[in-house]
Amino acid sequence: MRKVFWKRTAASAMAAALVLTGVNTSGIGVEAKAETVNLFTDGDLGDDGSDFWSDDRVWYFTDGTWNAASEIKYDQYAGNGTDSGLGIYYGNADGTVGMYQTVASIEAGTYELTGDVKETNGKGGTVKGFYGSEEKETAESAEITNDFGQFQFTFTVDEAETDYQVGLLIESEQGAWVCLDSLSLTKTADKSGDTDETENGSESGNTDESNNKDEADNKDESENTDDSENNTDIDASTIDDATDLIENGDFESGDTTGWTITMESADGDTVGYEVQTNQWMTNNTSNFLNYWNNNSDAVDFSMSQTINAVPAGTYKVVSRQDGKENMTSGLSIRVAGIEKELDATAAWNNWASQESEPFVLEEEADVTIEISGTVAAGYWGDIDDIVLYRDGALETEDDTEIVDTGADGIFVEKVKGLSDDFIKGVDVSSYVSLVESGVKFKDWNGNEISDQQFFDQLQEAGVNYIRIRVWNDPYDADGNGYGGGNNDLEKAKKIGKWATDAGMKVLIDFHYSDFWADPGKQKAPKAWADYTIDEKVTAVSEFTTNSLKDLKAAGVDVGMIQVGNETNNGVCGEKTWENMCKIFNAGATAAHEFDSNILVAVHFANPEKGNYPTYAKNLDTYGVDYDVFASSYYPYWHGALSNLTSVLKNVADTYGKKVMVAETSWATTLEDGDGHENTVREGTNDVVTAIDEAFSVQGQANEIRSVIQAVANVGDAGIGVFYWEPAWIPVSVYDDEADNAEEVLAANKAAWETYGSGWAASYAKEYDADDAGKWYGGSAVDNQGLFDFTGKPLASLNVFKYVNTGATTTKRMDSVVTPDQVVVGFGEDIQTALPETVTVTYNDKTTGTASVTWNTEDIAAIQGFGDFSVRGVAQYTDGNGTTSVLDTTCSVAVLPENLLLQGGFEEGSDAWTIAGNGVDGKLTDDPRTGKQALHYYSGNAVDFTVSQTITAEKAGLYNAYLYIQGSSDSTVELTLRNETEGTAKTDDAACEGWQVWQQPVTGEVEAKAGDTLTLTIHVTGNAGAWGTIDDVFLYCAKQQSEDSGNTEDKGNTGDSGNTGDSGNTGDSDNTGDKDNTKDDAGSSDHGNSGSDNNNSNNNSNNSANGSTANDSANNSVAGNNTTVTGTVTDTTKSDTNKTETAKEKIVIPDKAVETNNKAEAGTAKTKLKTSGQSLAEALLTEEELALVKAGTKINVEMDAKDISDTVSREDKKLVEQKLENYEVGTYLDITLFKQIGDNGSTQVTETNGAIEITIQIPDALLNTDASINRVYKIIRIHDGAAEVLDGTFENGYFTFATDKFSVYALVYQDVDSTGTVLTAPKTGDDWNPADAYLLLMMGCVILTAACRRRKSFKY
Repeated sequence: MRKVFWKRTAASAMAAALVLTGVNTSGIGVEAKAETVNLFTDGDLGDDGSDFWSDDRVWYFTDGTWNAASEIKYDQYAGNGTDSGLGIYYGNADGTVGMYQTVASIEAGTYELTGDVKETNGKGGTVKGFYGSEEKETAESAEITNDFGQFQFTFTVDEAETDYQVGLLIESEQGAWVCLDSLSLTKTADKSGDTDETENGSESGNTDESNNKDEADNKDESENTDDSENNTDIDASTIDDATDLIENGDFESGDTTGWTITMESADGDTVGYEVQTNQWMTNNTSNFLNYWNNNSDAVDFSMSQTINAVPAGTYKVVSRQDGKENMTSGLSIRVAGIEKELDATAAWNNWASQESEPFVLEEEADVTIEISGTVAAGYWGDIDDIVLYRDGALETEDDTEIVDTGADGIFVEKVKGLSDDFIKGVDVSSYVSLVESGVKFKDWNGNEISDQQFFDQLQEAGVNYIRIRVWNDPYDADGNGYGGGNNDLEKAKKIGKWATDAGMKVLIDFHYSDFWADPGKQKAPKAWADYTIDEKVTAVSEFTTNSLKDLKAAGVDVGMIQVGNETNNGVCGEKTWENMCKIFNAGATAAHEFDSNILVAVHFANPEKGNYPTYAKNLDTYGVDYDVFASSYYPYWHGALSNLTSVLKNVADTYGKKVMVAETSWATTLEDGDGHENTVREGTNDVVTAIDEAFSVQGQANEIRSVIQAVANVGDAGIGVFYWEPAWIPVSVYDDEADNAEEVLAANKAAWETYGSGWAASYAKEYDADDAGKWYGGSAVDNQGLFDFTGKPLASLNVFKYVNTGATTTKRMDSVVTPDQVVVGFGEDIQTALPETVTVTYNDKTTGTASVTWNTEDIAAIQGFGDFSVRGVAQYTDGNGTTSVLDTTCSVAVLPENLLLQGGFEEGSDAWTIAGNGVDGKLTDDPRTGKQALHYYSGNAVDFTVSQTITAEKAGLYNAYLYIQGSSDSTVELTLRNETEGTAKTDDAACEGWQVWQQPVTGEVEAKAGDTLTLTIHVTGNAGAWGTIDDVFLYCAKQQSEDSGNTEDKGNTGDSGNTGDSGNTGDSDNTGDKDNTKDDAGSSDHGNSGSDNNNSNNNSNNSANGSTANDSANNSVAGNNTTVTGTVTDTTKSDTNKTETAKEKIVIPDKAVETNNKAEAGTAKTKLKTSGQSLAEALLTEEELALVKAGTKINVEMDAKDISDTVSREDKKLVEQKLENYEVGTYLDITLFKQIGDNGSTQVTETNGAIEITIQIPDALLNTDASINRVYKIIRIHDGAAEVLDGTFENGYFTFATDKFSVYALVYQDVDSTGTVLTAPKTGDDWNPADAYLLLMMGCVILTAACRRRKSFKY
């Protein structure tokens, strides 16, 4: 952090705020606190994974916008630590983009508008608000810099208004890329004179009372204590006393008094620390210690304090910390000889507790508390509230005997502070459909068991609650189930009765939908689709009451219900908080009136995003009568457990609510069991930083135990944890290498369709066309079950009872840490380079080393250079002589001999000839490997070349490659030229962002001994473009004989191992996963992603070694990219360089390509005219063509929809600019999909070549006047640009060709016999611009902590 800059800008921001809002400086201490209900819809700008230009979008633009902007879209790189933001590219000219949203109704009062903004291409700019009309601008504007800063404007509405429009004016230069995120419009609390009271009568000063005092007698603080309402108290649920033994642990002295702090290379600028406050940090408004390291290397840091004469007892140290998003600081808490590494921090202003391990003092002693380690390069963090707690609970724990679970059991650490009535639940909603499909569950001895015995077995394992989802009507008109268990009320009655008879309570999870409800979709039931909000309220109330009556009559003991499932962004088709809360209240009131003992839970996802305080505040504002605030927690998405405890405790303390985890799970293996890919699998969600557990039975038990502990740490308000779908195992076990694999998969698919035992059936398409309708299939969580694939319980099932006692078992290896990649030069001995030992983790969570034996056949099979994988077996023998073994692999990169000097720039760049503008000499910025790389940046247009010339020492084929990363407007062209012969090969690449490495490969150039070869790197980019070049190689790929021309193959180096592939970014990974919805506002969540298979054929051999080109730790070369299993298989891409001769055409049979044309009712009949070979070549990659030639079927579907009533204003404006004397007849949205074999469907937005489409002209648009000639054309809108397409009209059909698929306008022109044009341009838009610009905004510039983040979050 650059502290001088921060203080200067913060001071300027405050001054601007005072001027703009007219605040008397003497009244700063009683400034009113803003309401937290965001009046904007979609203020997070795309975190739900939606398309900005969807039919139901809420943001619109002023007329002048498109004079400046050429592209506006949601983009993952435009987010400020979120999944998405709004990216605005000024590709047309300097100018102003005006965007606004209409608020349906707004009360009189004062409002604030805030948001985050930056510009990434060095153009800068300004942002201001406008309200009431475009001319009514805010008095102040905020400067836009290259780091995210927060703006804040205020304004007053004198009287209540309806359809009130509020917007931003964003001015910048051509070439700018402006990023917006987290837009919020809130009403501030009213102020009356100079009093300290808010409108609700509570004091807003430094009192200890909250607005909800009557509801939460046990709350510690009010909304306006020294820390804000979001400030989370230190976890003290199991702690007797917070001692005051640490001096200045809260840094309220304003300095580091009491602490000894050292930091390597600290200069107060690039590296340093200081005590500060940050008025914009809503979750901590007091002093804290800020530290930062903007060096390219880690630096040592230590802060310590010694406390004299600490009394005997059990203690632990607790602090609160935030820091760089999802990054580990490198620091640990060290006390009494015990060290614990700090958890990764979630984000700025996202504070979480960090605890030491408990330690015991047998007698009075001096204690040194130290937080130290090496601060990672580019990391910054904040520390506050360091407290030494005396842990009375540990001192008085009972002597419950730890259970010995036997040789095949599990270790379980007893959960501290666990109440006797703590909920230990599982969700087995799929159970009935699985049994109907033929699944047989078993007891511990492998014997098949009945339905009641299954639930008895759960209860005996410590489970005391069963969660069951309920959909209103998960069937089509013919009675076919949508899948996912077909969970209607009848199935809930069956499961609930078995659970009740086993002595367990039941939670009914009402989705208020006909199928999956999650953050990405909250669709109303079919029968309620056209209901008003009041009609939905009545329907929800009646459905809830009637369901509870039926359940009670069936003998089901309902202890709790959920009113909606993962309702971050809506419920029952309602998306505004006012209407959502009406739905919540309808269900809650119905349940409480039916039985006052039934608890009512509201359920949300994404605790890591910091939105729970807002959700809870909204529930409170709208008076929702609920009991439990429930969260999903999946470690691979949802951040640190300490943060989970923190955010749940905040809700519990602030609003007096119970809290729990409604869903969690963990995989025991990365293998698939049913032929439908899993949410957690190799290469997907298999790297988890939130918790350090193996994908094993022991790891699963550890995860469950840790989540239970995290909820128990909340205190009495933490009531339980539910494990999600532990019994969703395969119908039949599928092994893709087995002889009967196809038969098993076919049988599984039939069961999924017939009984609904997969995550979705094809019948769901009528209700959920965009997700389940495309990606339907089996279980995506069969590897996360508490039963094995055959139905026998795993040892981890018993964790639910062992958390009360603790458990032990025989020590054995549980997982192997994959060794680092071994890098060797061509010809070096690989056997000696491989490690002799590997690091292993044992089932008791200790670590050690084990000897490893590497597969000699794999080693011998390594020929040439490239990336290879060698299998190994690790071995451990315990003290009793029992040996356990585990498989492992080691990646081996064999590098060619580099003929260039300074190819990695470790010794500088003086061996290169550099010309042009852009190279800035910053060699240490952002290297791929080593410590240096060639960096470029310029405020002007970037255009430079870097070249080096060598002399070929021998005849052969020469090849070259490099790695490059940088801003998305950067492109590189790499050329290898034989100056002697005049031949050359070239490849290029476009950059895709920071640390997304691209690898262009020239292809082979022939040379004789003595020929001169020149390698030239040509980089171009807009003003402000930046990036780095590293690991440039020129090498002899194949040596030739001067006489015969025969070559000596030195490796498959002509091809590139997955070159240019930026980590499969073309794939839409997990778009259908159940747990992908755990992403706030994410798209769907319940099955496997069909679109994850989009490139599975291209990259099927890459997953084992992870050698994608954007992997910054990967040393892959342009050679073999292979997992070795006795033979070397060439899996590299074909050489597609510019000077290559044409490849042999792959001919496929026409019958291999099936087409399906669909048009919604009321839509002009539209069909694909191109077919067979031509269609395949336009849609498929070479690898896919080869698969089709080999017999794999391809299905092509084109969907057409009339969007005349819903087309966006912006698209109409684009059409209008191209109309001339044509008139719009209709607007169509034409979408194209391809499906290769059994893989999921993939949407195609652009094709390799033009495809012909035929549209039947609607009768209303046909010309019936013989004296008039009617001419038809298409205006296509794609990526914010309009293009006119000609075609032919014959017999009522219009045919045209296109290579892009999105929005089309069918337009026509009438001409009489004299050549006079009779039509006038008409878009079909009756919108009046004068009605569209009543907007409101707020004012004062703020820079958030993103100002500190150097370029660690580059765009």
